[in-house]
Amino acid sequence: MSMDRLIQDGRIHPTRIEELVAQTRKDVHDKILQLGKAAAVEVDVRGLNNKIVSMIGSLNYRTSFGQNVLRHSVEVAFL
Repeated sequence: MSMDRLIQDGRIHPTRIEELVAQTRKDVHDKILQLGKAAAVEVDVRGLNNKIVSMIGSLNYRTSFGQNVLRHSVEVAFL
């Protein structure tokens, strides 16, 4: 994501690289929180600490035997 932003921006120098990497990290962290909160709401779990929500959201970026671990975990929660 950072590389794409750098190429689109056209200003490739150390300071700009650091800015875009920091922004991309923030964006990914926000997306992970969003995914974790959505999963918690979907399975009707409330009051989770943000650290736990973040861990749940990060499961979206993991696979096991070709299956998305977050989707699998949500499915299993309904059993």
